[in-house]
Amino acid sequence: MKNKKLIVTMLMATMPLSVLSGCTAETEAALSNTQNVSNESQSDKDATQNLQATYNSIQVADVIVVGAGGGGMSAALAAVENGAESVIIVEKMPMTGGALNTTSGTMSGAMTIIQEIDGLTEDSIESYKNDIITEGEKLGGYANEPLVEYYVNNADDMINQLWEAGLSDNQYTVDSEGRKSIFAPEHTLYSYPRSYKAKPNNPEKYKSAAHELLDELVAKEDKIKVVLNTEVAELQANEQGQVLNAIAVSNDETILFTANNGIIMATGGYAGNPELMGEFSEYGDVVITGGLATADGNGLRLMQEVGGSLHIESMGWIPTYPMGLESLEIEGTGQIATTKTQYAGGILVNTKGERFVNETDADNVAREVALEHQPEGIQYEIYTDKIGEDLVASGQGGFLTYYFQSPAFADHVITASSLEELAQKLEIPVDTFLKTVEDYNANVDAKTTDEFGRNFAETSSPFNVAINKIEGDKFYAVAIKPLAIITMGGIQVNTDMQVVDETGNAIPGLYAAGETVGGVWGRYVSSGVGVMGPIVFGDLAGENVMTNELATGYDVKPASNILSEDLFIKENTASVDELSLTGVKDGEYNVTVDGQEGPMEIKVSFKNEVITGVEIIKHNETITIAKTALEAIPQAIVDANNVNVDNITGATLTTNRIIKAVIAAVELAKQ
Repeated sequence: MKNKKLIVTMLMATMPLSVLSGCTAETEAALSNTQNVSNESQSDKDATQNLQATYNSIQVADVIVVGAGGGGMSAALAAVENGAESVIIVEKMPMTGGALNTTSGTMSGAMTIIQEIDGLTEDSIESYKNDIITEGEKLGGYANEPLVEYYVNNADDMINQLWEAGLSDNQYTVDSEGRKSIFAPEHTLYSYPRSYKAKPNNPEKYKSAAHELLDELVAKEDKIKVVLNTEVAELQANEQGQVLNAIAVSNDETILFTANNGIIMATGGYAGNPELMGEFSEYGDVVITGGLATADGNGLRLMQEVGGSLHIESMGWIPTYPMGLESLEIEGTGQIATTKTQYAGGILVNTKGERFVNETDADNVAREVALEHQPEGIQYEIYTDKIGEDLVASGQGGFLTYYFQSPAFADHVITASSLEELAQKLEIPVDTFLKTVEDYNANVDAKTTDEFGRNFAETSSPFNVAINKIEGDKFYAVAIKPLAIITMGGIQVNTDMQVVDETGNAIPGLYAAGETVGGVWGRYVSSGVGVMGPIVFGDLAGENVMTNELATGYDVKPASNILSEDLFIKENTASVDELSLTGVKDGEYNVTVDGQEGPMEIKVSFKNEVITGVEIIKHNETITIAKTALEAIPQAIVDANNVNVDNITGATLTTNRIIKAVIAAVELAKQ
């Protein structure tokens, strides 16, 4: 693929200045929003022709939103509500949703209509705020209190609006009394039940109900246009310092998006960019990423180029989850998946065969940090059949049954008939491991509190649903690593969501919302805030971009600490240089490779040493992410008669699996 930055630089060398009469509305708007980068004076006619020749198309709207995640879609809807006649959302992936494609979409808010229906009327905005700030302050973090204050005072209204817009019809995860307002044990528990786990109506297309509903609302609004598979490569300010142009690349075309009121950057975080995380994170070498590959943080650099200031300290605030299952195909990547068996009597041991933490600690951060400090960042979740049965009986066995008791994940589960055999298979010290289990079992018998603070006297929380010893006929282990799916660093904004420069001045026309904004929550984020935060702040940005006066006379200067371009260079791992078809026999060949959540079976056909067909027989991919690759890559391989094809943005893993299967079929057909 061509260097997008180089393309833009070459194009900008001929960018005109004059605002002309007699040209199209799009050209006139674009001309009025561009800066003078040419020292040579041009006639009006030349300027018009030059601009029209520079871009394959020019698209104008009142507001340009970059990123179609929760923040971007919310911003677009708010802009229309506040008077925008046209909004364009530019998204580099082949689908909307952003990070909502990787999460079940837990939401939260205090004093909501859902709590009222559940009869939970003793919550308060102040309690919600305190819980969020307390979580964010752990390990030296600190929250942006004015923004948190705005969030907690508006999250309930947004929840209620979404409820009225359709969330009332969704199914929810409920507690033992059937209430939709629950505690969410994947995060540190709130002081009051205010997490909401709505399930999408169409789970084959959506992972989260929030994404599904926002998608529907955007689709219904004819003033909003969504442009997919298009990546913004540069932002541009005009002579007045107003950032109103976004130059984008889609395949081999270059598009100028120009705004009348402003641009809202909702490009997400950088949990899909190990290089950028490693630049700031102390434990980057052991953390695996579960973020979308497109969550690369490049939007931060684009804003820096027009003066945006990074919240530097928060760039190293990358919370991890002690529930990362590493891909067997691509090292360093993975997904959320944990047996949770430690909540029913299981233990966690490191590669030394030792326990290292209170496995039932209600403070998630304590368990997260403890895992980051272990050799290679590995914890083995050790359990037995009885432990698994008790976990399932408690209602918390979803991960265990869906993943680790299914054939699709059999390669991740180590099974043994004795503890000695299990230790040998894990390649950990046998004697140390046996002593660890012996000591643990003794504490269970004594019903005491052990050296890590684990209480064996009673079951009293979602993190401690049953007490069991490590004993039985079979023993199991699953390796888990720290997983990053969200980042807390990013660009700095004011309380209007305007991007500010290093002196704190707002950059005219430039706004940001969502995970791309840094230092909002502190070092750690509370349940549901990762979903509702972008939606609430996207709504605020969409309102202000239409109601704030567009300032003039600003002097645009790049930030002093622009992130290195080297942090954003990606290789197309979905292609190979050569694939010899010499000696391939005619026929159809079925091969099976590992997939996202189970095997992928593909049939490849050959005739006269040519690939004549690639058909996916069955798969277990996450359809929201993989759909485009599943549809496009097989035909692309046939058309090219090779596996050296362009990767599908956001679906690299699926593309790789299809290519791997075709290569295997070629080898099979040569036998």
